[in-house]
Amino acid sequence: MLFDKSEYEERIGRAESPVQLVVITYELLLHYIEQAEKAFTNNNGELFSSCSYKALDCISELVGSLDMRHIISHELKDLYIYANGLITKAMAVLNADYLAEAYKIVNELYSGFKTVEREVVSNMDFCKKPQFEYNI
Repeated sequence: MLFDKSEYEERIGRAESPVQLVVITYELLLHYIEQAEKAFTNNNGELFSSCSYKALDCISELVGSLDMRHIISHELKDLYIYANGLITKAMAVLNADYLAEAYKIVNELYSGFKTVEREVVSNMDFCKKPQFEYNI
């Protein structure tokens, strides 16, 4: 996954629904986990730590975005906490296998939210009011 900060900033600014922001956060989370794994493989401890902490920040954002009035939010929170624990453990014991496990979980959730995003965007396009020009 190629990372272009300006592209993500632009997408965040264009997001028309909360689910689009969640999808972007998932993409960033996956990117940081990938980069942490690569840094670990390359014995770059500083980058490993930096990317791992950024991944944890993304998880915090995802937890903060949950509407706990819905049962699914409680299930998602448990998965986020588990992924957070895996990344933290990878950092504590210096074992990238935990990052790989966190990546699998996050990627599955990301796939589900991408499907939801397509539905939301499709419905938004359908529901948009036509734009009229008025000549006064």
